[in-house]
Amino acid sequence: MKTHRHIGRLLAVCAAAWAGLARAEGPIEVPLKYQALSDRSHDFYPRGMMSPELVNAAPEGEWKLPEWKSPHPAFARIKLGDREHLLAFDVSASRGKMYDRIYFDANANRDLTDDPVISGDVDSSYGNRGVEFPPMDVTVETAGRSLPYRMTPSIYAYNRAGGETSKAFPKMMIRFMLQTLCYYGGELEAGGKRYTLYLTDANANGVFGEAAAPASGGNRIFMSGDAFFLSTNKPGYYDGMNCGTYWHLDGRLYAASLDPGLEKLTLAPVEEPLFPLALSTEPDRLMLFDAGRTQSVACIQPGRELRLPAGAYRFSDYRLLRRETNGALWQLVASATTGAPPAEVGADRKTELVLGEPFRPVVEIPEWSRAVKSGQQPVRMSFLIYGAGDEIVNDVSLLSGRSTVAMGKRGSRPREAAYTIATPDGELVQRGTFEYG
Repeated sequence: MKTHRHIGRLLAVCAAAWAGLARAEGPIEVPLKYQALSDRSHDFYPRGMMSPELVNAAPEGEWKLPEWKSPHPAFARIKLGDREHLLAFDVSASRGKMYDRIYFDANANRDLTDDPVISGDVDSSYGNRGVEFPPMDVTVETAGRSLPYRMTPSIYAYNRAGGETSKAFPKMMIRFMLQTLCYYGGELEAGGKRYTLYLTDANANGVFGEAAAPASGGNRIFMSGDAFFLSTNKPGYYDGMNCGTYWHLDGRLYAASLDPGLEKLTLAPVEEPLFPLALSTEPDRLMLFDAGRTQSVACIQPGRELRLPAGAYRFSDYRLLRRETNGALWQLVASATTGAPPAEVGADRKTELVLGEPFRPVVEIPEWSRAVKSGQQPVRMSFLIYGAGDEIVNDVSLLSGRSTVAMGKRGSRPREAAYTIATPDGELVQRGTFEYG
C-alpha cells in the first residue's frame, strides 16, 4: 500500500513538473540583421512606399536653401523616425523637362546646402515623364537610437489637363514616391520547422515593426502599419502579412516585440487566459483584429481553431491554399468588408468566425453608370466574388503545377468570366467577357 502511495505521489510530482515545463517554455528570440539593397536588384525583397505631397510654397521658418535653376521649385516634407526632413525639387538646366535634382536635408539641420545633391535621369514617353534617382542613405533617429536606412526616390509625371501640380510644368500631374531599399532579416525555429523572416517598413516612415491597425476604404477593411514575410523557404510576395501585436504560429499565441536597436525580435508565449475561436475553413494566413482596435493577430496556418484573449474579433484579410487532385496548387486572397459582424471570444462562448466557402459571384453596376441613357455610352459592370463572411476576393491564381481548369490570358488565372444580357423575353442583347483589373 505504501508503495502504491509512493508511486502515486511520484507520478503526481512528475505530472506537475511536466505541466510546469510546458508553461515555462521560453520565448523565441530572433537575431535580426540589417540588409541594404541595390536599386538594380531583380530578386524579391520586401518593399515599403510613401507618396509625399508636393507643394509650391517654400517652408516657413528659418531654412538655408540653395539657389534655384527653376523659377518654380517644389517641396515635400517627410518624417523618418523622430525627425522631420525637407526635400526640395529643382531642375539641372533652365529648360529641363522635369524636376531631376533633389536637395534632401538628410541630417535634419534645416540646411539643404550641406548635403549632397541627388541627380536623376529623365525619361519621356507619350507625353509622360519619369525620373529615376539613385538610392538615398540616411541615419534615422528613433527611440534614442541611430539606425541606418536606405530608400530610393522617383517621379512620375502625367500629361493631364486641369491636373497641374507645379507652374514649372503646365498641365502635368506630378507624383513623387519614396520606396524602401532595406529590411531586417533573421531565422527562427517553431514546432520543428525553420523559418526565414523578412521585416519591412511598409509605410516607409523609418520605423520597423509598427503593429497593424484597421482602416476602411469604402466598404472594405484594410490594415495600416508594417509587414513581415515568413516562410520555410525563401520568402516571396505572397508570404507577407501585417505585423500584429500577437503572432499565432505553430498552434501557439505569442506577443511580438522588437528590440529598440532592431537587433532582436522576441516572440513571448502568451500566458493570460485564452479562449477558443473556431474557423469555418482552414486558411494559410489570416489577419485578425479586435473591435476595440487595441490588438491584432497575425495567424500563420492556424488550422480550424485558435485560442485568443477575450475580445470581439474581425478579420481583415486571408489567404486560402487548395490543391487539385493532380497536385496543382491554387491560392485565393480576400479582404473583409465592413458588413461582417465581429466574433465574440470569451469564457462560456463557442464562437465560429465565418469566412471562405461557399463563394458567390456578383455582377454590380455602379450608381453613376446606372444613370447613363441608352445609346449614349457603354454601361460599366463589375464582376466580384463574395465569400461566406461578405469578404471580397482579390486574387485567384495558380501557384504551381499544371491545372485542369481553363486558364485566362495571363496564364496564372482562371479564364475570364463570361456574361450574357437578355430581355425578360429571352432576346439576346449582348454577350461578352469581363477583364481582370
